Amino acid sequence: MSVLLVVSDTGPIHYLTLLGRIEVLSHFFGEILVPSAVLRELNHHSTPQPIRELMLNRPAWMKEVDCPRTNSKFDRFGIGEREALTVALLHPGAVLLCDDGAARAAAASEQIAVSGTVGILRDAALSNLVDIREEIERLRTQTNFRGTDKFFESICTETERLIRERSQLSAEGC
Repeated sequence: MSVLLVVSDTGPIHYLTLLGRIEVLSHFFGEILVPSAVLRELNHHSTPQPIRELMLNRPAWMKEVDCPRTNSKFDRFGIGEREALTVALLHPGAVLLCDDGAARAAAASEQIAVSGTVGILRDAALSNLVDIREEIERLRTQTNFRGTDKFFESICTETERLIRERSQLSAEGC
């Protein structure tokens, strides 16, 4: 059985910690590789206290990985994105956790699978770990996560539709 390799940029760890939902990462992934630059960003003095506290007691499943040289393809990004993209590129089949739109596009152009904070919350809702509308509302109002009303509503509507369909299939005995 192959193990899914996951590399995280700063965003998903940051936002899931602020929401009090960082544990959903360990629910879905046994281990997450976190580049050193990402850990430095998460430890920055301007980072919200809950995130710095998480870094002081970093979970065992959050593994630091050094990235001494980044791929020049990613020079236009900040150091955290550069290292996360490079580490993911060096591990074919890896999934990158990232919220930055341009970095996600760069990953897609390199055939790197990408998910982010909203995708993780959607998966958590589909696994009955969270209520998607509550978490999206908290993401919108308690953090500086950016997205359009249309985007957030489409995620909620689609997730609720999938949950209803799954429930109907279970009720029908399939």
